Amino acid sequence: MDFEARVSTTGDTSVGEAAPVVVEFRNRHTGQHHELGLEEITGGHVLHLAIAACVSNDLFREGKARGIRLTTVRVTAGGGFEGHPCRSTGVHYAVELEGEATEADLRELLAHVEDVAEIPSVLRHGATVRLSSAVVRSTGTTST
Repeated sequence: MDFEARVSTTGDTSVGEAAPVVVEFRNRHTGQHHELGLEEITGGHVLHLAIAACVSNDLFREGKARGIRLTTVRVTAGGGFEGHPCRSTGVHYAVELEGEATEADLRELLAHVEDVAEIPSVLRHGATVRLSSAVVRSTGTTST
């Protein structure tokens, strides 16, 4: 299954200060309201968001498959970068999990998701990343 993500400019050419980003949505597995947030949009923030969102989504998917209704899921991912070329100093994440199941069942669910969550798995095992095409157009020159 292929997935695609897109980031593009809009017609608004105004410039402003960066601000935290919060997006509210419904979970596709349960219909519950969710919120995701970033301090700002950088590659590092989006990478960490991908990990947190993947783990959260997989907890709901796998919980539903086991008949466990989750009531609270909070996944926070972080880490740093250094050097040239830039390298991750490692990614860590924390999970807060509550649901209508025994604590043992919830811990088993979390351990299972730790094994099957796609984004953490890809990062642990490596992935090929390459530029596949580029369209570049000049809109004029600026003096420097």
